[in-house]
Amino acid sequence: MTQNDDISMQDGKDAEDAMPIRAWIKARPLLVGAIFGFFALAILAVVSFSLVGTPEKEAPTPTVVDVATETNPDLGPVPTAGDIKPVQLSEDSAPSTVPVVAEAAVLITDVGLSRRVSEAIIRQLPTVATIAVSPYATNPSATIAAYKSAGNDVWLQMAARSTRAGIDPGPLAMSVALANNENQGYLNQQLAQAGGGFVGLYIPNDADITTSVDAWKAMALDLIGKNLMILDGTPVKVATELYVPQNESGISAYLKADITIPGDQGPAALKDGLAAALPIILREREAIVVISRPTTLAITTLAEWLKTLRPQGIVLVPASKFTGLKP
Repeated sequence: MTQNDDISMQDGKDAEDAMPIRAWIKARPLLVGAIFGFFALAILAVVSFSLVGTPEKEAPTPTVVDVATETNPDLGPVPTAGDIKPVQLSEDSAPSTVPVVAEAAVLITDVGLSRRVSEAIIRQLPTVATIAVSPYATNPSATIAAYKSAGNDVWLQMAARSTRAGIDPGPLAMSVALANNENQGYLNQQLAQAGGGFVGLYIPNDADITTSVDAWKAMALDLIGKNLMILDGTPVKVATELYVPQNESGISAYLKADITIPGDQGPAALKDGLAAALPIILREREAIVVISRPTTLAITTLAEWLKTLRPQGIVLVPASKFTGLKP
């Protein structure tokens, strides 16, 4: 066999070996294209990475907190007298030359339900602010004693069924749907839990108890006879007066809140409410502003607003100043 014959036989063998591969490729054009595409992209990625380098790590996006959803406050130990430090308003340390034209009391409700809110009140609000302690606080009597010893005007917030649907008033709630003796029993339990030391009762603006005027008037007069004031946030007007025989005069111990602003709707809504309260304070000259269901951000917003009052001729006072009874 010649050398040429050897070469021809080898070429024929190579051609026979290549035939199955060509047939396989021809039978699977899509798969072959995908394989080539994958390797092409891998090569491109390696080249791009070497040219650009390692990208910098992005800073994490800050979490946005919706204060209107703060409906489950953090319950914890109540503040003690040692926790409460008086806060001085900047205008008090440098008295304004603007003459005083009005006095305003600002009452904070639901105190004692949230440790965070209690701490915000302690850190940011002056002790001339008025406090309404909830009967459902972790320890209402200790909370009342702590704020009272710090110099706050302290009231007990009455538990009552709400005129709004879907509101749980708690197990001690008074209601127009109950008999007078039942309401009196619930009220006695609330007073016992509070343990004394408060100047009177705050009636929430959505309480239905005052809609039964005759029944509520008798109860209110009984409370006033026990030297307890009443600060009523509801729209109902109940004329109550404690008669003093010695000087034949009446001493009013029944106050009405002039405006109630929800504290759980966010800082922007609270600022709008406080701005709307200013003309009412200036018109009435003695006004009571209630901040209901406050959050920690609401306390911060309120603290900043309080600093603006004295330059406008408004002095912050305790709510009990507007009655004829001594705390």
